[in-house]
Amino acid sequence: MWREFFGPKARIIGLDFNPAAKRWEQDGFEIHIGDQANPQFWQEVFAKIGKVDILLDDGGHTFEQQIVTVCEALPHVRDGGLIAVEDTHTSYFKDFGYPTPYSFIEWTKVIVDNINSRFPGINQPFSKLPYKDSVFSLHFYESIVGFKIRRDICVPSHPVSNGAPTRQHEDFRNKDSLIGTVEERSNALSRRLAFLRNMPFLWRTLSAAKRVAITAVGRYYHKARLRRLRHLF
Repeated sequence: MWREFFGPKARIIGLDFNPAAKRWEQDGFEIHIGDQANPQFWQEVFAKIGKVDILLDDGGHTFEQQIVTVCEALPHVRDGGLIAVEDTHTSYFKDFGYPTPYSFIEWTKVIVDNINSRFPGINQPFSKLPYKDSVFSLHFYESIVGFKIRRDICVPSHPVSNGAPTRQHEDFRNKDSLIGTVEERSNALSRRLAFLRNMPFLWRTLSAAKRVAITAVGRYYHKARLRRLRHLF
């Protein structure tokens, strides 16, 4: 099937736990026997075969096998390449360990965090993991997860401008809300107490108190709004 799909010039390499799979070498395939959950096995294989364009995991489907496979393969997939993991529904099988925070699907959510943590200014633990520098995008299908490898474009996003003048804008996100009311009143108070600018210590104290108040109200307000979304999760 794969020979017909990729064509006669494709180099197709198979990895299997069963030594009997070596018989497929007579049909022109390269076969390596070993445990896909063993990082050393992967290192030995890639030392022999070099980099690949596509890696398709249709192995034992355990969380360890799937996660180790992707982790070990990432450095050896060429830019523009793809890693596809099949039968990811096993992340929801009790026989495979569900429920657990360490399933394959739960792990892919960390990759999603990595992808979105490229935005400048985000300094969270997941933004320091290596996946964000190689996995450009994730594609979720029924029982399949695809990893698109594009190191050349795994870079932080930056705002762009055409250089033209912009009109004065106003932030309407918090208008007519508790946060907006607090911001409006604190700004009005700052204007009334503007004379305190000549007293640096008092002015800094007032400014700090203003920031603390707005932050506290903002957290309370957003938590209250998020409770409305519980039924959607």
